[in-house]
Amino acid sequence: MPLVDSDKWKAAFVSLNALRFHPHNPRLASLSSKASEREIIEELCERSKVEVIARSIVDKGYLRNERLIVYRDGAKNIVYEGNRRLCALKVLANPELAPKSKQKTFKRLSEKAKLPAKVAVDVVPSVFDAEVVMFVKHAGSAYMEGWKPVQQATFIAARLEAGETVDELATNYGLSRAEITRARALIDLYRMCRLAPLSEAAQELVANPEAFPTSIIFERLIEPKKIGSLLGFEITDKGLFAPSGADTLALLARILEDIASDDDGKRLDTRSLNTEEDQLAYVAKLRFKPAEAAKVDANTMEEAARPKAKEGSATSTNSTQPQGGAQTSKSKSSGRTATISGRLFPRSLVCEIKNKKLLALIDEGKQLEVPSAPNTCSLLMRCVLDISLQLAMDQRGVVAAIVAKYKKKNRDRLSTVELLEETKSGGLLDIGLDGMELRTIDPLKATGPISYDSLHLVIHNVNWRATADNVLQLRDIVVPIIQKAVRKP
Repeated sequence: MPLVDSDKWKAAFVSLNALRFHPHNPRLASLSSKASEREIIEELCERSKVEVIARSIVDKGYLRNERLIVYRDGAKNIVYEGNRRLCALKVLANPELAPKSKQKTFKRLSEKAKLPAKVAVDVVPSVFDAEVVMFVKHAGSAYMEGWKPVQQATFIAARLEAGETVDELATNYGLSRAEITRARALIDLYRMCRLAPLSEAAQELVANPEAFPTSIIFERLIEPKKIGSLLGFEITDKGLFAPSGADTLALLARILEDIASDDDGKRLDTRSLNTEEDQLAYVAKLRFKPAEAAKVDANTMEEAARPKAKEGSATSTNSTQPQGGAQTSKSKSSGRTATISGRLFPRSLVCEIKNKKLLALIDEGKQLEVPSAPNTCSLLMRCVLDISLQLAMDQRGVVAAIVAKYKKKNRDRLSTVELLEETKSGGLLDIGLDGMELRTIDPLKATGPISYDSLHLVIHNVNWRATADNVLQLRDIVVPIIQKAVRKP
């Protein structure tokens, strides 16, 4: 692993309000369309022992030697290391940011807390420095509050998606190729599990990445080549592959249901799968025969899972589950599949930016039915996406920087494609897209209506037709991006 030259770091003191959470922190692996500061705080408070840190600050004060690691992206101070401490400071300064169930506790603590006027930080010169520090502290041999396996895998997968090669990852972070391949497969499994039709109990296992039963489902059923192949899974250098179709997702739901079971006689754990003999017996009990069709990766499964629905249709598939599988009639959505409504925009789409034109367009989109007006819906959706990104630039004060970066005469020359590029990790227009949302941008530009810069050419794109099914699929990609763009930073 290359040495980080800390002599190039700059010590600084920054106001609390000027510090921003790192939206792609592996601790936030379970967030889907939740990336506002309040929602990140709620996630950290619920999952990451923020209250313990807050109590320590109240009892001992906030020590200056506990410096946050910050990378400055333009005018933004992004905290790569120390997000839990940042969260503790923010909820002590404003307890109303905490989850409602914890607001009274943080309010009592805030009354006793002596918070610093400004927070001590170390400003690192590059994202690479910030990533290395974060990795060493939480996934290295000597860590503070270590990441759980899915969180470590999220970090590695994010680096791969950012364009780093396996060899570069191995060199930069001291990882073996086997560790990188394993991490990629684990995060693919986690993504597949989030698509499965899960019961409420099983959903708890994937809602929180720290609770994901890696040692049971991955290490004992997927990773062993002999066992995994019986279930149709294959770990390759390109990730985890499995038989396509709903049967595989139903199989994962069944396994997670067995792990989450309250019945001690049926609960699946590491003791019940301690040996290969135990594993083979459990697989035989599943009576699952992998499909003979070609295997697909997690990206393909996510594409297939997006409902091509009309009003009133169900999100669950008609495929038969493995014998003894979890009942889907009581299952909850994984949180990643889109609304089954035929309307262009869901009722839950809330615009926090006060712009009359945008508000009117969104309101109209909530009334439009895609099956009855697909061309109108595709144009309106493209229009709302463009306006939302333009207004998001204004809210974050990055118009001049983006115009200069793309060497345009003015903001009107910026294309939607260029604005989408700037929403990616390291871009100037950070609206808090999560990993899955970021992965949809490239195919969206390549073959969808966003592949043309001019708005009116959406109807001339020979690669994409505005059928009801196509518009509904596109909606499921675009609406989460719009939702993030129209939130106040």
